[in-house]
Amino acid sequence: MRHIIFYQFLNTLRNRVALFWPAIFPLVLGTLFSITFGSAENIELETIPVALVEQEENIAFSAFIDTMQEEEENPVIKTVNMEEKAALEALETGEVTGIYYIAETPSLTIRKNSIEATVLDGVLSTYLKYETMMTDLVERELAGYASEQLSSGQMPEGSPDISVMQQTIEEYIEEAMEDIEETSYITEVTLSGERLSANMNCFFGLIGMACMFGCFMGMQAAMELQANTSSLGARRCVSPARKSMQIVAVFVVNVTVAYLCNILLLLYLKFILGMGFGDHWGGMLLTCAFGCIIGVCMGITIGSIGKLPMAAKVGLNVGITLSLSFLAGLMVSEMKNIIDINCPIVNRLNPVAVISDAFYCLCVYNDPVRYRNDLLLMALYSLGFLVVSYCVIRRERYDSI
Repeated sequence: MRHIIFYQFLNTLRNRVALFWPAIFPLVLGTLFSITFGSAENIELETIPVALVEQEENIAFSAFIDTMQEEEENPVIKTVNMEEKAALEALETGEVTGIYYIAETPSLTIRKNSIEATVLDGVLSTYLKYETMMTDLVERELAGYASEQLSSGQMPEGSPDISVMQQTIEEYIEEAMEDIEETSYITEVTLSGERLSANMNCFFGLIGMACMFGCFMGMQAAMELQANTSSLGARRCVSPARKSMQIVAVFVVNVTVAYLCNILLLLYLKFILGMGFGDHWGGMLLTCAFGCIIGVCMGITIGSIGKLPMAAKVGLNVGITLSLSFLAGLMVSEMKNIIDINCPIVNRLNPVAVISDAFYCLCVYNDPVRYRNDLLLMALYSLGFLVVSYCVIRRERYDSI
């Protein structure tokens, strides 16, 4: 048995094409992700000049704008009070990037789309979001207060003091804006204290895809076990070694090589690219082990379809793996969350999404119960693929070779 495993290991290492996908391609893609996302996250914008045109008094918005430009080193915006005509001229000549109109409902005018214009729009959207939230909260509180006053007979029915209520709402908002002035900027971190990247989901999807790329080695190994698809398979079929021993050797070697490739990827992402995976090495290695079993067994199953040509099997492996990776958020970071909201069963049937979710549970959520559920699901998938691939490849019989 050891003799068969040793030579199968040598044969696997010599197959550079099948080894490229689980060993080299994820490293290259991870590097490109790091360069792209890292550059985007480290962009430092210069202070954006903005004109302020006051149409109506809005104390809350004015306080909010003052807060945004009080940062000592690099304020987000720098405002200049202008008349509307002068502000439009300054916008046309490029002296200011945008114009904030101070009114009951503030608005923004820009000359063209740009990163700076997007930042200004984000500032306004943030204010409107919190203003609405606080206004709704205060209105509910005041409505409850008015209801109590009516029931106690202290307020005449039908004559609530609207001006007083509105003044109180504005005072609540102004106090909240003053609290914002005392609040420092927030850095997102995981529960283990690691810095959390906004594109972490892409890297988790990359790890899941790397696990599934073991399918190329599994497919090649399955074809080398069949007499009608390779000369090596023909020699193996007439060898005295039992077919079951050959299948076990193929499975053990390919899963081990795929697993070592994934360990290399984890080490590269953690220590070279500096991804915040934490120190959950036991859980991460166990997750990758199940993922590699699923990937190799899927490849063995596809490779055992004897009537399909080699190109069709490769295309099937690529199509399935990339489709699963896309749904798990590799190409579009928010895709996994979108599917979770609209059709969560798809993510539970997707091995790449389950692997990604297991890494989230370890590195971000710190949720052992959900992680155990992911492991159980991967174990079921691994067992299912093992049984299917073994039955498919072992039942092959030939009248002649």
